[in-house]
Amino acid sequence: MPAIPSRTSRSLPSALLAIIPLVCLVAAGCGSSETPGGTAKPGEPAIASQAAGTSAAASTKGIGQVDPDTLDSYRMKTTMWEKGGDKSKGSMIQVEWVKAQKAKRTTMGEGPSAMELIAIGDVTYAKNMGTWVQQPAATPSAQSQKQTDDIMRQLSEKYALTEVGRETLDGVLCRKVTYSGEATINLPEGPMRGDIKARGQGTMWIADQPGLPAVVVRNHGDSETTMKSPVGRGDLTIAMSSEMELTDINKPIVIQAPVGATIPPTAAAPRSADTTPAAAVTTARTPAATPDRTPAPLGTVATAPPSAQSETSVSAHTFTDEFNGSYNRSWRGTPGVEAKVTPSARNGFVRFTAGPGNDLFPATNMDAPTLWRLVTADFTAETAVEFAPDESYQGAGLFAWQDQDNFVRLERCFGGMGGGDSGICFLKIENGEPKLVADANTVATAANRVEFRLRFSGGNKVDAWWRDAAAGPQAPWKVVGSTALALRSAPQAGVGTGIRVGILLAVESPSGTRADFDWFRLGK
Repeated sequence: MPAIPSRTSRSLPSALLAIIPLVCLVAAGCGSSETPGGTAKPGEPAIASQAAGTSAAASTKGIGQVDPDTLDSYRMKTTMWEKGGDKSKGSMIQVEWVKAQKAKRTTMGEGPSAMELIAIGDVTYAKNMGTWVQQPAATPSAQSQKQTDDIMRQLSEKYALTEVGRETLDGVLCRKVTYSGEATINLPEGPMRGDIKARGQGTMWIADQPGLPAVVVRNHGDSETTMKSPVGRGDLTIAMSSEMELTDINKPIVIQAPVGATIPPTAAAPRSADTTPAAAVTTARTPAATPDRTPAPLGTVATAPPSAQSETSVSAHTFTDEFNGSYNRSWRGTPGVEAKVTPSARNGFVRFTAGPGNDLFPATNMDAPTLWRLVTADFTAETAVEFAPDESYQGAGLFAWQDQDNFVRLERCFGGMGGGDSGICFLKIENGEPKLVADANTVATAANRVEFRLRFSGGNKVDAWWRDAAAGPQAPWKVVGSTALALRSAPQAGVGTGIRVGILLAVESPSGTRADFDWFRLGK
């Protein structure tokens, strides 16, 4: 299940976001030959009687998951919002399923900004900003799958159910039960590293009529998640509510592939920058000394630092934007959840505003506000940003993105993986693993207006520079560092194939913040 972006959930791993649905699925699928309530029929949940005043025994034997995809068809609507807050301001996911087609349509959000996915067999279509593009079927990362499996195991051992009545919903006779469950995840690294404890409780309605498996037809629940504050201010607790409705069970539903979807080539044509033999690329990406997986002083990264010659100005700009009261409408972007990009807040700048948890980091979430262009060859990107971060983690600057498992970020920052206070951070994500090239300890600065340069060349080399804008446009660029990352052109939803290059604001601190970008330039 994809992460549901909401104010209370966006800084959590996707596996944790699923705790309430998982509580339901585990509970609905559990059944053992002997329970306090009597003998359960095959495929039926073992639920204690309310009159007996007891709950189901937590036994791993016979406990399974009743997947709604075992049904011939259904529609599902899930809404999540801050507990005690306004439900209308929550986030929504709607799903349609047709078993005979192996087809599923998923819609995230509502209105023009909604994102839509259609999966038919092994082919997936994604709609973003009004355009459909065909792409390979998504597969969960090994880390995400491991976390989900661990939650399932814990919930199968730590749940309680009590039957409180029977009701008919959408023509389906159901058992109405209350439930509770809990799970713990350990994140080894990242802003939220450490133990994250989640507890869920609520009421659910489980199908109980001939011809139907014991799927959850309705769930109304609350959850509470506790983790260490990323800035060392004790524990941080997040509470949210959710509602799920399963309707149109085994009724006619039609899911069709979108007409006119962009179909990228089955094998991307090699770019001139990608002609380096595989052996050479492997050698370049394998450090001879200490990998840059952990923070290290500048000069110990795998690749050589940028040369003096490479610090010269960009030879030709293929795209520029000075943000004079507006921004170029050819920009693409992801606005983020409860974040915004405003071109008119300050004359001559584009303002990025983000709240807690608008980040671009595999262990947390991917909803940082961004503006980006699509490139298909070597590039040099430059920008100037006014930004005064004061909590961990806050960062604003440049990024280059292949996909959620492979990208780089160059930012004016505060805190982060390597610790420290105010400085420059250069982070790469390679195959889903974060690796610091530089951080606020190795490149410290209190400058609130900085300029960045990020260069990708040779198919796998990324160089980064910065300078204090107060020193003037003739001031020399200062080396941040270099790293090896073989960015490849990849399908980008609703746009085409290439690498996203642009600007972003990333926030994982308890408080929100803003950054003003003065200009952006893209060239060779």
